[in-house]
Amino acid sequence: MKKKKTANAIMVAVIAVIVVGGVLVAGHIRGWFDKTPEAAVLTDYKGVVTIEREGVAYNVQEDTALRKGDKISLAPDATVKISLGGTAGESKTSRVVVTASLLTSDTGSSAEKGSIVLGESAVLTVEDPSQRNFKASISAGEAFVSAKDAPVDISFDGKEVTLKQAAAALSIRAGAQSMAVYSGEVDGVAAGNVKEWVGTESSVYELDINSLNDFVIAQIRAAGDGAGLVIAKADVDALVEKRQAEKEAAIRQAEEEAKAEAERKAAEEAARKAEEEQKAAEEAAAKAEADRKAAEEAKKKAEEAKKAAEEAAKKAQSEEEKKAAEEAARKAEEEARKAEEERKAAEEAARKAAEEEAARKAEEERKAKEEEERRKAEEEAKKNYCYISIRCDTILNNLDDLDPAKAPYVPSNGWILGKKKVEFEEGETVCDVLKRVCSNYGIQLEYSWTPAYNSYYIEGIHHLYEFDCGPESGWMYKVNGWFPNYGCSSYYLKKDDNIVWCYTCKGLGADVGAPPMN
Repeated sequence: MKKKKTANAIMVAVIAVIVVGGVLVAGHIRGWFDKTPEAAVLTDYKGVVTIEREGVAYNVQEDTALRKGDKISLAPDATVKISLGGTAGESKTSRVVVTASLLTSDTGSSAEKGSIVLGESAVLTVEDPSQRNFKASISAGEAFVSAKDAPVDISFDGKEVTLKQAAAALSIRAGAQSMAVYSGEVDGVAAGNVKEWVGTESSVYELDINSLNDFVIAQIRAAGDGAGLVIAKADVDALVEKRQAEKEAAIRQAEEEAKAEAERKAAEEAARKAEEEQKAAEEAAAKAEADRKAAEEAKKKAEEAKKAAEEAAKKAQSEEEKKAAEEAARKAEEEARKAEEERKAAEEAARKAAEEEAARKAEEERKAKEEEERRKAEEEAKKNYCYISIRCDTILNNLDDLDPAKAPYVPSNGWILGKKKVEFEEGETVCDVLKRVCSNYGIQLEYSWTPAYNSYYIEGIHHLYEFDCGPESGWMYKVNGWFPNYGCSSYYLKKDDNIVWCYTCKGLGADVGAPPMN
């Protein structure tokens, strides 16, 4: 008995050691015991944010002090904060709050040393977690970096930039990268300008508010005018309202078109039903007419039998024959009366049957219509729709520059395709929808793959090509009023996106509202 108790005690002790060891290992990996005040802090996460550390990957569920080699990956729609001031677990009154869609400062922002915003699907690897000289590389996605006195070094695709007393937005995509500076100066680029790299080539051009995407807009709106950015919050608010108004207008137009189409189909359906009802009524009338003729024929035969009986009665030589003749005449009259009643009953039965059949069909059609409308509503709610249009109205103002051979392809109102509501699948791009609508509406389209941009390039639409209306002419696209700085096969569609393909003639897009390019 004593040996058994001793063995149980040893087993309990071993299990306790294993549990404590597991907790210590997990705590070491997750940074539970990190108290270094000089390390940047990953916090205020939302959605799925994964950190890979020492060969172990796990979802972030608490404030985490960063280490060298940490790899941070964001799922779509996830948000996260990297604060370059303070340590994990301390009061947020001295730290900056940064998320993928929000940049705010808590009370006590005078202690702010800098911050980094990671956009959705971003991937960042920490090279130096120190708050005094934070270094990291970004391999995908977008980031909004705000640096104070302490420098922040960021590398991407072989390029390196250092931010100090500056704020900039970085966009890293296959084959092309860009950096928009919103305060201070970065890599020789002053605030209000954008530097873009394509392969080994680079160019600098002036920042235009119309080029801002939702990610950058969120940072500027949340930061407010006190952040000293070159674009005021009020201007961004106005841009958001304008884009929302354009999207709502596109939705309204599509709804009106859908309503008109539904009314047209309803009218066709009503006409079809009326035709079927008329046909059924004609068939019922034909049947009633056949019944009437059959009754008349029976009546005629009965009358003939009566006459024959009367003639036989006249010729009868005995009282008995006379009575027999009279009885035959009576029976003939009775048969004629019954035949008339049967005819009337047949007509009434035919009328009632026609009414009941019509009522039954009407009820079935009503229920079928309600069920169809419910099913269509459910299917419609599951679908994704966007809106697309194609215009070349700028050519109408530059006809002197137009290749005369291309004049027949320019519509008098400048619209090749008015706004159309188009269904799309999750993961489809602007390029996918353009190819589909051009095929559906018989619009000529030519495109080619561009390795430098890792995207398709639209060469011609409706037989109108680059340089057909001057040396700066060609096709561009915008989504919700914004001209993306990457190819149309790299823009993944979201519900209710409003796509406009427009032909530019002057200023490499300036005449259609695009930001200037140098």
